[in-house]
Amino acid sequence: MKNMGVYYYEKQREKWWTWLVMIGVNLIFIIGCVLQIGFDRAFGNNPMGNAGLIVTAVAILFISLLVLSGNLQTYINHEGVFVKYSPYHFKYRFYAWSNISHVYVRDYHPFREFGGRGLRLSRWHFTGKILHFSRSIAYTIGGKTGLQLELKDGKKILIGTQQPDELKRVLIKLGRIA
Repeated sequence: MKNMGVYYYEKQREKWWTWLVMIGVNLIFIIGCVLQIGFDRAFGNNPMGNAGLIVTAVAILFISLLVLSGNLQTYINHEGVFVKYSPYHFKYRFYAWSNISHVYVRDYHPFREFGGRGLRLSRWHFTGKILHFSRSIAYTIGGKTGLQLELKDGKKILIGTQQPDELKRVLIKLGRIA
């Protein structure tokens, strides 16, 4: 991250309840593996084979690690907006002010508009009663407020934020919104 001239910086992580759910699901499968493989007791009313149970437990553990290691970093400076959604991005995605036609902070509905949270790529999204056909990307971890970027090529980028008031203040300071 370029430290010089950063007007806004935010780092978001998964909430505590996401950790709780993921740990609970993983414990169920770990206990199932121990009971079925270690103690030769069937896990469930209609148990799967040992190999299937191990593969499922490893897959769920991998998905949990992927989700729980996620964090969203956003920073804004005089050049534009930088966003990085780890572990999916290794470096920041850069959106230059010269390529942005409109920028504003707005409320959104993550499931209705983008089908959930996380890194979402879409050719359409649904707002209220209207189906919009546009290329859009959403980077969200939590909350219902985000920074909406509308690029000159028609693409829309939504970046979730937990600090909407601070974000608005910075955009006003930079002269990007009134």
